[in-house]
Amino acid sequence: MGAKVAAPEKLAVAFMGDAAFGMCAMDLETAVRERVPVLAIVMNNSWMSTYSTRIPQATQKYKVGYMSANYTQVAEGLGCHAERVEQPKEIVPAIKRAIDAIGKGQPAVLEFMSKVEFSSSRLGATTP
Repeated sequence: MGAKVAAPEKLAVAFMGDAAFGMCAMDLETAVRERVPVLAIVMNNSWMSTYSTRIPQATQKYKVGYMSANYTQVAEGLGCHAERVEQPKEIVPAIKRAIDAIGKGQPAVLEFMSKVEFSSSRLGATTP
């Protein structure tokens, strides 16, 4: 929001994972109330990537690290333009609709659904 207020003519985009959105989603209520039209793109794979290696017993016994929220519904409830994108062909049209909403002063959230990847170049292989 600060970047958008500092440069209102620019498109301000916050790109984050589902766990990050869970920690900052309520900030969108401020964006709606104060009419700060930002775009949040949420990559939702329903998994917090490092939990299985850090707390394996809790992951196995209590499913710590698994996530199941519908962040599109959360964003809609806060007053944002919100869309859940499940197919690659939906990405560009959803971004265009979000930019249209932003042009009218409404914050937007796009929730991109993806699958869990248990290996990455930075963390190595992790499995739940």
